[in-house]
Amino acid sequence: MTPIWVNENRIDITSTPGAVGSRAAMKYRPKTAAYTVQNAVETVAAGAETAIDVSQPRPGVFRVEGQIAADAGPTLRVGEIPNPAEFARTAFIQALERAGVRVQARTTGPNTTDGLPAENSYPANRRVAEHVSAELSEFTKVILKTSHNPGADLMACLNAVAAGSKDCNAGLAAETEYISSLGAPDNSFFIFDGAGSDERDRASGSAMTSFLHGLDSDPIGPSFEESLAVLGVDGDLAETAADTPAAGHMRLKTGTRAAFAPSGQGLLTARTMVGYADAESGREIIISVMVRDIPFTDIDDLIAVIDDAAAIAVAMQQAY
Repeated sequence: MTPIWVNENRIDITSTPGAVGSRAAMKYRPKTAAYTVQNAVETVAAGAETAIDVSQPRPGVFRVEGQIAADAGPTLRVGEIPNPAEFARTAFIQALERAGVRVQARTTGPNTTDGLPAENSYPANRRVAEHVSAELSEFTKVILKTSHNPGADLMACLNAVAAGSKDCNAGLAAETEYISSLGAPDNSFFIFDGAGSDERDRASGSAMTSFLHGLDSDPIGPSFEESLAVLGVDGDLAETAADTPAAGHMRLKTGTRAAFAPSGQGLLTARTMVGYADAESGREIIISVMVRDIPFTDIDDLIAVIDDAAAIAVAMQQAY
């Protein structure tokens, strides 16, 4: 996590196939003086594999290479920004210049912090502009509906700021305290990061049920529920169980942790689905489906487990 993000500290690079044997067309954004993009992607026959990689051969340069099938359509890859603050400064200076503001500072290069004033030293009457973000609930929709892990990790840091600290771990401690206050015993869940991506993260099904039950009567409860993906409708559940009677009647947060060992063996360490459902009876119920430590051989096996977990959630919604 870094204190400043522009386009989530990434460059979005889209390759579009051309004639077979020709260089693919390429667009990227945001465009700044901080980086250039080298295009080495060749268009190959329709039906062939599309394999595109992004590398940084030297500072300030992204190289995109590989091949794209003629029938692949626009294909997105991302370049990770190694120096977010420098990238943001360049983007900001260029935005000011487009607005007619003359800037004497260098557009690119290392940040120089020696000349910065002390924190909170500018008086209010020196302010020339203010940026006000969207409501927090708009950010939680992006994070929860799409399982946006960087945004979830950032929330831990924002929790820390709200608690008077600049240490993101303080935000995790505040999160733990809040969850406990909603009724989940503090020995039933363990939080090591904001996104649940640390393999040490643990939560029992009953802990999640207690948390969701307590949250349901909390002032932020309605906004939280609205932020969850709707089964078969949107987010990362848009195509899950879309043809079942439960579609549109369940708001859930999913989680998946899986990896291949060097030997080629696959292990699904966790697949979870927790949230609220409007049961067939008309009652609102809380659902928690968790499976873990399942071996798999290929992506089809993994998808089968995910589909089975969804089928269990659908059966719960229909049975109650």
